[in-house]
Amino acid sequence: MSNTASRDSDEMMTKGNKQHLEDQVDLSDESQHGHVSKYLYGILGWSAFSSFAFGFSGACIGGVLVQPSFAVYFAELANLNEITGMVSIYHAGGVFGVLTSSYVSDRWGRKISFLYGSAFYIVGAIIMSAAVNLHMLLVGRLIIGWGAYGFLISAQTYAVELAPARSRGLLGSINGLALEVGYITAGWISVALVHFKDPMDNMSWRTPFILQFVPVVLLLAGYKFVPESPRWLVTQGRSAEALEVLTDIHASPVDPRGHFSAREHKQIVAQYDLDKTLPSSWISMFTTYRRRSLCAILIMWSFLLGGDYFLATYGPQLFTAFGFSTEKSLIYQAAWLTLLILNFGVAPLMDRAGRKASCLLAHHGDGLYAPGASAFVAMFMIYMLFLCTTEPPTYLLCCEIFPLHVRTKGTAIAYATLGITNTWTLEAAATMVAELKWKVFICFSAANVVALIVFIPETRNVPLEEMAAIFGEEDQVALREKDIMLDN
Repeated sequence: MSNTASRDSDEMMTKGNKQHLEDQVDLSDESQHGHVSKYLYGILGWSAFSSFAFGFSGACIGGVLVQPSFAVYFAELANLNEITGMVSIYHAGGVFGVLTSSYVSDRWGRKISFLYGSAFYIVGAIIMSAAVNLHMLLVGRLIIGWGAYGFLISAQTYAVELAPARSRGLLGSINGLALEVGYITAGWISVALVHFKDPMDNMSWRTPFILQFVPVVLLLAGYKFVPESPRWLVTQGRSAEALEVLTDIHASPVDPRGHFSAREHKQIVAQYDLDKTLPSSWISMFTTYRRRSLCAILIMWSFLLGGDYFLATYGPQLFTAFGFSTEKSLIYQAAWLTLLILNFGVAPLMDRAGRKASCLLAHHGDGLYAPGASAFVAMFMIYMLFLCTTEPPTYLLCCEIFPLHVRTKGTAIAYATLGITNTWTLEAAATMVAELKWKVFICFSAANVVALIVFIPETRNVPLEEMAAIFGEEDQVALREKDIMLDN
């Protein structure tokens, strides 16, 4: 009798322990690695409007420059220096945009930084659309560049901080993909508008400037329906709100207790408790975090010196230099921009093959060139077939490698590099096109020799809170994901 009671007691204890362990850790894959809900896709789709705005506003000027009516209206742009100044001033404004947006993002929140960028973007778009002289156009380009680059840092930081580690490659690439769609849209709109044959019809060049408003209107319309970044909420001592956001964005029928959200929340809080004891000044970005900052700068340089920003802006002029008509030049431009759709295939691979493999694939086509006009077009398409897959991994890497308390500063350094490098390369680019023509590819390809294998870290499936370990800073990781246990 006593043996039977003992066995029953042991069975009950075993079941109780098993249930306790199940309460502690749900063993389903989604509770371990995070569920990507439709709500999360919707949130990141909303933020992608800002990236589309960046891509469209940056690329539309390329088609506008070759519109016959634009050349007639702004006859003073015959001076090459004035043309390059109008192009590069957008990126000069962007340098101020990313540096100030990083402060706004840390001080008032990731969401507020979208409003900050929108204010500058709308003012710049208004001035450009109403421009009656070159000075108005220059001022408008400067201001819209300020806002557009502000969007870039806001959207990428927001996406990285919402995405679970195992899906961050795909989700963190959504903004890069939206940026590419902005390029494509600008290219084909320029093709459509070239059919305005009347050189006195100013709508052929004003229309792209007016259309710059569309993505920002959609962004503002959805603003109140999206949450604040849970990681920013933790930095403000609003831990309970952060857990609510995490629970909402990772809600899943197979993880009804929200174990993944609770585990991620616990890791974020523990890591920030450590992070806030570490240096966080701008000086520390070049001392304590110098390796990460250098890594971000070199990754961005390698991407930029591949030449796609140059080609997105001056592509139509490059084709025109080969003797193609304005219409054909714009069609070829729109065609290579359409190759950017390939990024939709590359983005999902970043969570499988990794960031480094994606970047190396993209640069595999660098160095191709050919002197003949027909051969040039073929070479151009092959070159872009590879190069056009670089943007999503580049923008993602330059943001995710930094710790929470200095993430916007580190990302700002990377994107300021983007603006500064674009400013001087695009300032010189028109002269390069006029003098070198196809040989300009040799210059960009030769410059694109930054040590990709050495400097690109592999961040696939690594939680943001464990990124320090990749840089040999094991003592700056407060709690590893695999070590997290939850109480019942």
